[in-house]
Amino acid sequence: MKKGADSISDFVLRIKNVGDALLATSEDVKDRDLVVSLMYGVGHDFDSIVSVITAQQRFITFEDAHFLLLTHEQRLHHLDSSSQLDIGQSSANYATNSSQEKKKDT
Repeated sequence: MKKGADSISDFVLRIKNVGDALLATSEDVKDRDLVVSLMYGVGHDFDSIVSVITAQQRFITFEDAHFLLLTHEQRLHHLDSSSQLDIGQSSANYATNSSQEKKKDT
């Protein structure tokens, strides 16, 4: 199962629902299975978090994996919005400076 365009929260909920459905059929579903599904389903934007999860000496819980992925997603959104602000501010500065230079030339 892939995350696709879903948020981490929506993706985690889908994984959890599948796990719950398997439990209802008497399948033995462990946190480890759910965490592995999360790691395989997230995209390259989450490679650093997948590395952190796999580097742990003990396997982390599904809730801990959810928290790490959610925190990383929020950071990505923050960086993306900050980048958009920087571009907008740079454009505004350029436009202001260009118009001031044109006034000097006349």
